[in-house]
Amino acid sequence: MAQLRYTQEELEAETEGLQPHIECGLTLHGGFDNEGQYVSPRTRN
Repeated sequence: MAQLRYTQEELEAETEGLQPHIECGLTLHGGFDNEGQYVSPRTRN
């Protein structure tokens, strides 16, 4: 069965090695890989 419950730390976990997603001086969730493709934070867990 798929995991249905996550801790706060799991939900807020960022994928290692991504360039930060910064807009208007604000750091947003997710980031960009080495090819410049956006990686959603929801793909981690």
